[in-house]
Amino acid sequence: AVLALFSHVYLREELRRIEWLGVGVAALGTVGVGAVAAPPANAPEPELQLHWVSMVLIVALCLSLSALEALVQGVHRHHSSSHEGMLSAKARAMYELGTGIQGGLLFGLSAAASRTGLVLSRQLGSPVWIPLGIALSVCLTAGGFFLQARGLKDG
Repeated sequence: AVLALFSHVYLREELRRIEWLGVGVAALGTVGVGAVAAPPANAPEPELQLHWVSMVLIVALCLSLSALEALVQGVHRHHSSSHEGMLSAKARAMYELGTGIQGGLLFGLSAAASRTGLVLSRQLGSPVWIPLGIALSVCLTAGGFFLQARGLKDG
């Protein structure tokens, strides 16, 4: 939503009604997630347990990001070289979809990283986990913004 507003205000991009509707839904979703994400004050602290299922999910996310990057680069390389540097509408849609999913994965991991840092700090009694979680969250968010910008610029 912020990127769409930036594009409209500073880059003078015109958005259609359906695009503005998408911006509004994204903004409401962000506010809604923030409103329900905080646990109640009397709720017990969740236990962080890394089971083999958690490790499988982490590996699956990393492989998904790698596969999506290979897809995005393959589409861009194939269509840019064969059509005078222009992407067809179908290739552009695939490129934008791939970079959008990658950015969304990184934004989701960013939220999980900061929360995990807080939980680890409480459970292990070491405050060093808080800045590590926040630093990882900042890096993942920056990666998400980079991918979104790349998809908008190249797609």
